[in-house]
Amino acid sequence: MNKRLGKESPKHSDDFRRRLVAESLLAGVTVPQVAKRHGVPSSQIYKWRGDDRYAPSSSTAEGFTGIAISDAAPAITLTDSINITLENGRALSFNGCTNTAFILELARGLAR
Repeated sequence: MNKRLGKESPKHSDDFRRRLVAESLLAGVTVPQVAKRHGVPSSQIYKWRGDDRYAPSSSTAEGFTGIAISDAAPAITLTDSINITLENGRALSFNGCTNTAFILELARGLAR
């Protein structure tokens, strides 16, 4: 406890908090899993997720590339996979034959 200020020093660094928040937002990962793995209460991670200071930045989302949506996008069919992570942390995954026009319309609808 910091007696001079009368309050406790933070137990975890801001970087640690950001990493746990980012990890808890990954597809297929739950807050209780992250909490157990790092020895932190689930309630604490939920609290950090609600705090903008610990929101993952675009640089934390390694392996993801930003895209621009254009009206002139061709309607082609993908044979590979595509993964989209939304600002709220939810993820969309498309595998195999997916029409890009469908993905474009879905992205527009979610952006509203």
